[in-house]
Amino acid sequence: IFAATTKRTLRQVSSGVSPLVGTDVPAARVGILYSVWHTPASTVQRGIAAEGGAPLSMEDVLRSGGALTYADIYQRYAGAESAAMSLYYMVTPTLGYYCLYQAPDGGAGLVPDCPDVAATLATHAEQLIAAGVDHVVVDATNLSADDAPGLLLQLRPTQVLFAGWAALRASGHKTPQIAVWNAVPTGAVQWQDYLALYDDPAYEGLVMHDKATGKKVFFAVDAAGGNAPDAALLSQIRSNGGRNDVEVQRMWTLAKTDPTVDRWAFMSFCQAGGSSTTTLAGAATCDQPYTPAATLGSQVAVSPAYQTGYGSLPWGSPGKLRGLTFRLEWATALAVMPGTVFVSGWNELVAQPQPNPYAGDPFARSVGLERDPGGANLFVDTYGAEFGRDVEPTVQYGTAYYDLLASCARVYRSNADAGSTGCHVAGEACCDTSGAATFVDVYALRDGAAADSLLTTSAAERATLLAAGGWSEVCARYGTPGAFCVNPAEPSTPFGPFAALGAPGPGLQALYRCIAGARHFDSLSPTCEGQTVESVLAYVATAPSSETPRRLERCYFATTGEHVEALGVGCPAGAADEGALGYVR
Repeated sequence: IFAATTKRTLRQVSSGVSPLVGTDVPAARVGILYSVWHTPASTVQRGIAAEGGAPLSMEDVLRSGGALTYADIYQRYAGAESAAMSLYYMVTPTLGYYCLYQAPDGGAGLVPDCPDVAATLATHAEQLIAAGVDHVVVDATNLSADDAPGLLLQLRPTQVLFAGWAALRASGHKTPQIAVWNAVPTGAVQWQDYLALYDDPAYEGLVMHDKATGKKVFFAVDAAGGNAPDAALLSQIRSNGGRNDVEVQRMWTLAKTDPTVDRWAFMSFCQAGGSSTTTLAGAATCDQPYTPAATLGSQVAVSPAYQTGYGSLPWGSPGKLRGLTFRLEWATALAVMPGTVFVSGWNELVAQPQPNPYAGDPFARSVGLERDPGGANLFVDTYGAEFGRDVEPTVQYGTAYYDLLASCARVYRSNADAGSTGCHVAGEACCDTSGAATFVDVYALRDGAAADSLLTTSAAERATLLAAGGWSEVCARYGTPGAFCVNPAEPSTPFGPFAALGAPGPGLQALYRCIAGARHFDSLSPTCEGQTVESVLAYVATAPSSETPRRLERCYFATTGEHVEALGVGCPAGAADEGALGYVR
């Protein structure tokens, strides 16, 4: 009843006008993941503002240096976290905390209608078309039922998206085409509602079509476990009631480039030594797995960041790295020149905290929240402004990643037109790798017998010291940092590897590596506090943000004369806290 009532309204919106406005999709396609999950968080943020409170994102908390806490976002307001379905905004979109939910005509709404929906959809359409995006893929991957959560978070906002963009097309404005990416496990029913949209004649030009077959495109979650696709349901989707007019493309992640696997990737991980890595400082290539051939042809997934596990833990994500991650992933696409480049994504923006599997580990806390009572809450898909995959303009990062997307899409189209590969277009930001060395990896080593700890950015020095004996490397505890060793059972210490900036800049200060007698220490003093200066180790931020969230604290053991650095958490027992040196990642 819900879907049928809505569909009558959608036909009224675009009746009598050609639905084919803006369907001049080129052979080389650029698609992007599009989220509609914002309604609960947006509704609560509006309520907080109405009560005179300050709507906050996780980035606001991270940048506050402890003045704000995790609990200030929702928990200080009775019932807010539950009403928001524990969906936290990670960053503030330039359009504000928007959402797309509207009640169906003649029906009761699950929540109040979202304001300014038409303006939001018009802005998104204009921005995406200007950036060179041909189609959006609606993220309907988590829910498959027509219950209240399914309607609120996925189905109804998607219907509103179809209606809004159909209205824009009816008035002569271009919009991207739309496909849906839905979970279709055994017992799923929501896919039927999406096919009802696909079958509406008003949306014939709006629905994404496969250029080779002319069929409508439906993406199915191809994940293991509870979201594994049901083969019988996939067959029904393709059949579409006997019309046989739908192509189903499976999509999830890829372990390797394999022409026998009929799966697209929504996100791919850069590789180092044959394994996924989240340390990209100084990297020249990404070499992420891609799809050489599939139902819909060849495809490469690119994203400004990605996560191989808990994105809010150290080394769970490379982060955006001031555009390095995005450029490296696009470099793979521009070398391969697939039929489709898929960008992940436009506007996920919100995330729910996940169960922390590291019970009792004092270091298993979200970066930047190590001293926050809420820091044990971990996030997967997006965290702050830095560890998210979105390119929609935001208050914190402006249009930097939107502009980079537009640049890379232009190069991709230029290559397709010229039959060329690579990134060689003068003046395009996509091809500018001059900032590739912006970040540096910092190795942590310790000589227990000599009671000496040392930090170095030189892989060669690290190798020499380890080969000489006495020194051992302090490993990362989590994630996939290809540059460092990983040891989940690393002795309980706040000392370990990190990344910092490799060149001076605004908001940065030099961190010097010093030596006093036979023992090393680090200092902000250009004279190493009267001791011997060995080098400028790196540049650390003077204030926290998701880009540099971890506080670097200098600690001193008077009993041994050893200095160590504590990352995020306080100094270990028995060590004096000599103050913060700055902020790193």
